Amino acid sequence: MLFSLKLDKGTVIKLPIPNREDPTQFTYRPAIVLREDADMLTVLVCPMTTQVEKAKRHYTYFIEILKSSDEGKRLNLDDDSVLMIERIVKVKKSTIKNFTQGGKASKALLEKINTLYLKFLEGKK
Repeated sequence: MLFSLKLDKGTVIKLPIPNREDPTQFTYRPAIVLREDADMLTVLVCPMTTQVEKAKRHYTYFIEILKSSDEGKRLNLDDDSVLMIERIVKVKKSTIKNFTQGGKASKALLEKINTLYLKFLEGKK
């Protein structure tokens, strides 16, 4: 069963993420695993979108990654994408649809995500 597998930090997976406009609706999208919880049933993920311009208008904290960049190639991106820092969420591993995309984030990208996420959380106080 998928939820019993260990997911390494930085692994790209695909799972349902609640839509911003209607949280009762979900879109399957790629996301980067940031942390697997000790219970081995949930993971903290940073979702991605290919709607780059829309994401830039809606989010203050994001990271744009071009598919042709070194990081885009590491993540195995098919299109230019945006990491939505403000949408980082904890999800059940049982909802993961696909973890074989083959991509893995660099340590530098994971550090950048962490830095922006901390800034985002600080701004919410």
